[in-house]
Amino acid sequence: QTLHRQPIVGGIISRKLEESLSDYLDRDSVDIQLKQLIDNQVRYIVVHKEFLADNPSFDTLAYDKRCQRLYTDDTQIVYVAY
Repeated sequence: QTLHRQPIVGGIISRKLEESLSDYLDRDSVDIQLKQLIDNQVRYIVVHKEFLADNPSFDTLAYDKRCQRLYTDDTQIVYVAY
């Protein structure tokens, strides 16, 4: 979270004070994106299933091949990046 100086890619931020990882995160290559997340010490990737319909480019199968799926239920998927 920005207040705690932890990297955040998406979510609700009331006031963006400076450039963040979301400004330069690669959206086309899962491999490049995962490298960026790991380089920025993002350990967990939380996918809210309700937003998958709005973001068809997010490929959960690609993440399943590259990351450990830590948790899943009707509303979310949690991956471990490293």
